[in-house]
Amino acid sequence: MRTLGISGAHSGAGKTTVAMLLLGRLPGLGAVKVTRADHLDVLVTDEAILNEPGKDTALLRAGGARRVAWLRCPPARMASRLAEAVALMGDLDGVLIEGNSPMAHWHASLRVFVFGKDLHRLKPSACFPLAQAQWVVVNRSRPLEPHELATVRAHNPTAEVFVFDAAKPGAEGEAFLEAVEAAWRRHAAPRHRSACPADPR
Repeated sequence: MRTLGISGAHSGAGKTTVAMLLLGRLPGLGAVKVTRADHLDVLVTDEAILNEPGKDTALLRAGGARRVAWLRCPPARMASRLAEAVALMGDLDGVLIEGNSPMAHWHASLRVFVFGKDLHRLKPSACFPLAQAQWVVVNRSRPLEPHELATVRAHNPTAEVFVFDAAKPGAEGEAFLEAVEAAWRRHAAPRHRSACPADPR
């Protein structure tokens, strides 16, 4: 199962908004919102809860997710519970996973990291997913200064960096979506081939 990981520098950086853009561009995906909860272990699939106005899960659905789940669990349970959540979407074309915590426990096929306007605002749990990302989005309209790009490169020297307001993506946002879409197509699951020999008749 192909998975697309979305993580971010801090709460409010724009992870969900970028996730919505990607869900709109890559039809047929499910979405799993992951929240670290040290004293809670629950996989929410109740539509009444998931579709509550204002919840990230409702926004992911509005963005185009075919199915949504919300995983809240401690780190020690993250890998096994993520496997359960992804398995719920086994009939879909792939799964978008939103959150920082899962990136240390699940190797997503493709990985996106989102900065807010302030590149120095980076919570500890964001450092690992930032280093692993293939694309870094800086969610603002103002271009990066050279020293700001150097800040990003200090954490991840190889990722493609895109700077755009996720609420108004423009040409730079379109370039980002095209890059991810092309990579997603390259990761397409192979078509099933029957193990049965050809009919000799």
